[in-house]
Formats: sequence, C-alpha cells, structure tokens
Amino acid sequence: MVLAKARVESFEKFWQVFSTIGAEHRAKHGSKGSQVYQDSGDPNTVWVMFNWDRSGYEGFIADPKTKEIFQKGGLQGPPEPIFLDHSGEADA
Repeated sequence: MVLAKARVESFEKFWQVFSTIGAEHRAKHGSKGSQVYQDSGDPNTVWVMFNWDRSGYEGFIADPKTKEIFQKGGLQGPPEPIFLDHSGEADA
C-alpha cells in the first residue's frame, strides 16, 4: 500500500485527469486501485491510498509520461509517498 499526499491547483482539475488517463497509466504500472480524499482543512491538498506495491509505484514515478500527466492534473510538485507494509483492524 502507498499513501501519497499532493498539492493541486484545484480538486476538479486533478480528479478529471486522475480518474481517466491517470487511472489507465497507473494500471499499466500495476496499480490495483485507489481511494482519494480531499483534505477538509486545505481543499488544494489530496491524499490518495493506493493498492500498489513499492516497485510498481516507483516505476510509475520514473516513467517520463507520468510528469506530463501530473502537469495536466494540476499537481504542484511530485506527490509525497509513504509506503505501508502492514495493517490491522480494531473495533474502535
């Protein structure tokens, strides 16, 4: 799992690209899906939880086409990833 934080010009512009050409491009690098959250304290910050392994994510970031997609989506710099290896659930 990868949790990534990014700054965007606008959520609408980001979502339009993320959910279309971005999704197709991520799938080519092994992404198995994602959940997107807009930060309630800052509408130009998004958090994305990816079902993706580290090597797939790193290959995606290294792909030259990724930078072009980020620009189309209005990202204001590269995402800040956190790689999560283990998870658990609690009742409350």
